[in-house]
Amino acid sequence: SGCKSPAKAAAPRTEVLQAVRTVQIQPRDLSETFDYVGTIRSGREVKVLARVMGTLTALPFKEGATVRKGQVLARVSVPELEVRQERLAADVQRMITDRDYLCTNLETDIKLNKSGAVTQARVDASRRACLSAREAVKAARAGSRELKSSRGKAIERAPFSGRVLRWFAEPGEHVAPGRPILHLGNEQVEVMVQVTETDLARGVKAGTMVTLSGCGSSAREASQKYTAQVKTVAPMASGPGRTVEVRIGLPRELRETARHGASIDVAFILARQAAALAVPEAALKSSVDGVTIFIVKDGKVQAVPVKAGITDAGWVSVQPPPPVGARVAVTNLDVLRDKMKVYPVQDRGGIK
Repeated sequence: SGCKSPAKAAAPRTEVLQAVRTVQIQPRDLSETFDYVGTIRSGREVKVLARVMGTLTALPFKEGATVRKGQVLARVSVPELEVRQERLAADVQRMITDRDYLCTNLETDIKLNKSGAVTQARVDASRRACLSAREAVKAARAGSRELKSSRGKAIERAPFSGRVLRWFAEPGEHVAPGRPILHLGNEQVEVMVQVTETDLARGVKAGTMVTLSGCGSSAREASQKYTAQVKTVAPMASGPGRTVEVRIGLPRELRETARHGASIDVAFILARQAAALAVPEAALKSSVDGVTIFIVKDGKVQAVPVKAGITDAGWVSVQPPPPVGARVAVTNLDVLRDKMKVYPVQDRGGIK
């Protein structure tokens, strides 16, 4: 036993530190939004309908053409009305001739009655005949005006200045009353969005700011975002989904290139916070006691209770705000404890 070398002392045990990825906190602008898809439309649109039965003979303005208020949009030929108009005009002229003859006889009989040449009964009969002829002329003229009004319905004029958006019929087609002929819209272009009642209750109202994107022929135009605001909110929900129509004014930059009926992405902005001190969503640890973040400093973590605010693109504003430039842990939150020693690893990508 004396030949054995003395036993070496055991080496001290090295503490294994928990590695955590950290992200530096920097001020950033945040917005709380929810998204919809809207449709570009005119602020005022009407379907021009046929009011008489006949043949569509002319559509002077093609699709996309601009028109002024009062210009003729469509003509419908109704030969029956033209024939009736000619016949009624002849009847009116005949009745006028009869009236003039009978009323002249009345004046003659009145003079003869004064001289005793004719009886009073003859004068009364002449008076009744004259009055009856006058009423007949009035009725015939009223019928002529009514028929003229019907013929006027064969010509459709623009109720306001705007643009022809679509033809529903072609020249030469037979149309009946109520048949759509064309679609007319004014030059005031807007975005129409059908918003559910639930989302509307989140605070959408006239003046709410929105971000518009996804409109344009090129990739650059489609990715560009424009700021606008809600103009009106319909007072009544409609449709099986009980949605409410929200109208948004179109920015000037989009008015020239916007196409009627095109879709556009709409993000309603419910809240904004400029230069907010935000943390990544991955830095939040939720429990029954609330929400906690872990600030990493000098190889230790500090558990800080916070309240989450606006969430935008993976970042969340918190209160109280953490110090500018501080680093927060974004991994292994389940095993972290206050004042626990850790091995911090700076995040070099993935979270921006």
